[in-house]
Parts: sequence; structure tokens; C-alpha cells
Amino acid sequence: MKALVNLIVVAAAGFLGYAFEPNLRLELTGISHVPAPPKAKPTNSEEQILSKVNIGAYSPEQYPKEVTLKKPAQVSAPGSEAKMTLEAGTKVTLVKLDTGALVISPIGIPNVTGTVEIHHTDFREQLLAVVPAPATTASTEKPKPMDAMAKNEPAEAAEPAAPAEPAKPADAMAKAEPADTTAPGDPAMKEPTEGANPALAPEKPAEPAPAAPTEFAALAQDEIVKIMQESIKSGQVKSFKLEDVSEWTSAEPEELNGVKYNIGMVTYTGTTFMGKSQLKGKAFISGGKVTNWINPKSGTDLK
Repeated sequence: MKALVNLIVVAAAGFLGYAFEPNLRLELTGISHVPAPPKAKPTNSEEQILSKVNIGAYSPEQYPKEVTLKKPAQVSAPGSEAKMTLEAGTKVTLVKLDTGALVISPIGIPNVTGTVEIHHTDFREQLLAVVPAPATTASTEKPKPMDAMAKNEPAEAAEPAAPAEPAKPADAMAKAEPADTTAPGDPAMKEPTEGANPALAPEKPAEPAPAAPTEFAALAQDEIVKIMQESIKSGQVKSFKLEDVSEWTSAEPEELNGVKYNIGMVTYTGTTFMGKSQLKGKAFISGGKVTNWINPKSGTDLK
């Protein structure tokens, strides 16, 4: 009995020393009580290269028309709650570049759109093969003389035309052409032919000055509806027909790029990948005509 008690005491002392003395645990088992620091994740050199792609240095004309998804993405039709999932590896159409994301559409289905983060596609990889060449903005171009007159600004003085060089006597003798005896103003006077003195050529008519923007005039709802109906009848929009529209209405005027527009709204029956659905259309009206039809939910043009 005494031996059993001694054995229990020794075992208890050994357990307490193992549990509460870290150094003893390390010496006996080789396991430290301090957890090992996590291993540093290897750097992704490809991602480091892609992160240096300055998307702002490229013009929209240089963006790829199609991109490939690296992760699944969801798209939906305008006005529909149903969503369709596109798997990774799917090639899609690039609609436009949004803030930090891309607006995409399945190839061949333009009315179905969704957004996806840029790094979840091969958008940057495709830009690596393109040399940045931003498009020249209109603000950097010098106004033409007629443009300056339309803006009530002084036009730049036109450079004087270089005087024509007189024909050399030897050239005139070689041609031996008879002198033109037609009196000035005579209807029989011939038009200058190619190779004639540029100073005698008729001046080209000046380009017409751009039309001034139409002043905004608020329209009644029945006027807005009539203008939208004429636009649909003329085929300005192909997404729906006059008989597809179930509701006509107007909305508050909106200002876009410094121009104020009357706004018209329609509800029409359209076909999506989910079948027949009730969709919306929005018309921008200026000068008594529809200038543009858009999808009010996604902001994309209606074709």
C-alpha cells in the first residue's frame, strides 16, 4: 500500500512538472510552448507586375472587347430579379469600365449585364501587350476660325497663302499653249484644271459653325409621349416596338453635360434569357426629338 502511494506521488510530481514548467517540456519532448511564427507567404511576382498596370493611361479604344473570368460572376436582365452565374474561364463581352469594376455581358446576350472586379478577369493581362496611347481630348485642339466666331471669340489670323511661283520662260515655250482670250465673267470661262496655279483655284466653302444648343423648354406629358411614339415608329430604337409598350409617362427634367433634357419613361414587354419580362426604357428629349434611349437601371444604351 505504501509503495502504491509513493508511485502515485511520483507520477503526480512528474505530470505537474511537465504541465507547468515549459523548459522541462521542451527538454523532454522537444515541443516548445511558444507557437511557431506563421510561414511567410511566397510573393506572387505575376500579381506584382499586374498591379503596376496604370489603367488610366489607356484610352477606351484600347480596352479589349472581350475578357475571360478568373472567378464566377453573376449577371441579370434589366428589371428582373433572376440572376445567372457565369463560371470561371467563361469569355464575356466588356461593356464598359466602371469605378474599380467592369460591366460585362454574356457574348451574344447584350441585354444581360453584371459587374465584376477588374482583378477577377484577364483585363490587365491584355493591357500589358498594348502600348498606352491616350486619346487626345477635345480641349487640347485649337478652335477653327468659324468655331471662334460662333463663340464670339476672336479668331486666329489665317496664315497668308504662299505666292505662286511664276512659270519659267522655257516651260512656257515648251507647252506652247494658246493664251486664254475669254473675257472675265464670260460663261464660257473654263474651270482651272489640275496642275493650275493654286491661287486661281476657287476657294473651298467654309465649314458651317456648330449649331448652338437648343434652349430648354419644359414639355407636357402628352407632348413627351407623342415624341417618344414618333421615335419608336421611325426605328430609332430596336429593342421594342410600339405595340410592346404598356405604359407611357414622364419624369423630372435632367441635366447632362451642361444640357437640360425632358425625360420620358416607358414600360414594355421584352424577351430576356429568363423569358418574357416587363422592362423599362428612358428617353432623353431635346429640341422636340429623342436624342437617346437608355436602360434606366444599368445606364446602358438601348439599341
